[in-house]
Amino acid sequence: QAPASTPWPVHPFLAAIPSLLSYTHDNRGMAFWTSAIAPLVATWVAMLPVWGLLRLVSKSRAAAAFSTTLVVIAFYAHQLAGTYATSMWVAVFVASLLLSRLRGEAGALTTFANLMMGLAILPRVFETIQDQRLDAAPHVRPGWQTGLELGPPKKTSDERPDIWYIVLDAYGREDVLREQYGIESGLADQLRTRGFVVAKDARSNYAQTSLSFAATMNMAPLQELLVELDPNSTNRRPLMDLIQNNRVVSALRAGGYRIVGYAGEYSVTKLANPDEVRGPRWALDEYDYVLLGKTPILALTKAAGFPQHRIAQEAHRLAVQAAFDALDQGDRAEGPTFHYVHIVAPHPPFVFAADGSYRKSRSRNFFGDGATWEKY
Repeated sequence: QAPASTPWPVHPFLAAIPSLLSYTHDNRGMAFWTSAIAPLVATWVAMLPVWGLLRLVSKSRAAAAFSTTLVVIAFYAHQLAGTYATSMWVAVFVASLLLSRLRGEAGALTTFANLMMGLAILPRVFETIQDQRLDAAPHVRPGWQTGLELGPPKKTSDERPDIWYIVLDAYGREDVLREQYGIESGLADQLRTRGFVVAKDARSNYAQTSLSFAATMNMAPLQELLVELDPNSTNRRPLMDLIQNNRVVSALRAGGYRIVGYAGEYSVTKLANPDEVRGPRWALDEYDYVLLGKTPILALTKAAGFPQHRIAQEAHRLAVQAAFDALDQGDRAEGPTFHYVHIVAPHPPFVFAADGSYRKSRSRNFFGDGATWEKY
């Protein structure tokens, strides 16, 4: 049993925090510090067996803890190390080997590591606090939620129809798919045979998902919803506010509708307080996908003979398939229901073949737009 005066090694639990908060800071226009919680907990769960194994090898709690901290730091610095990544891991291995020769609790080593990790976290915590106070333009126009009101219902609750709002992100118009990519989808004709009206020459109101959702779900152009518009601004938090607490959902809920949201992969388009959430119980979002690319997991996947981004692509496939499975359940409750569904497909990455099987792709998982995807 260690003496009471021996400091407890908390630094392994702190080692991932600077890297995780660094990414939320770099994307402060749309990412919140809370996005780092799930990856941090996952890091702790994966770290504990490593710590235990190193403890058995080194016979020293302090040495095992210090080696574990080095492993966690290197894990999240893998992409940043670039061509020096292999050298970095060799250095971690050599350092761990030397540390394994330590015996006893080595209180000075633990105190030093705790202090260094504490100092490393402080700048990131300060940045995070500043980010949460971010008040960059644009801003949501005061009173914007009062702009859409439904009149008294003309039908009883049982007579009012369910509403299904389904967005297949980046799905092109049938003539555009045919002329630009030589694809005959057949979806529009199938919808027409089922009694749907398919608008001819339809165009999206905006070219990006967050802009389009914010305007559509509030029944107004962004110029009417936002003030102090700045073309150079990267602040998308006002768009998140407009989507999460939008006019359409507020008006429908006031009119007696139950709101069902389907869990998606894009955090910006999620509703704030749906009455029910369907879809995948767990799914990666844009933060998780980019964070995954900073680790050696991709390199290990490639070394095992699989496509480098196979794990992330499979996570994306599972999320899309789970959303469609949830749609197949239909409506399970009495009374009118509004179904809000955002599926990030056929938006890139292109990992579905025509029959739904896995399509091999060398593209990384991120939800960017534009012609950069055409080579994949």
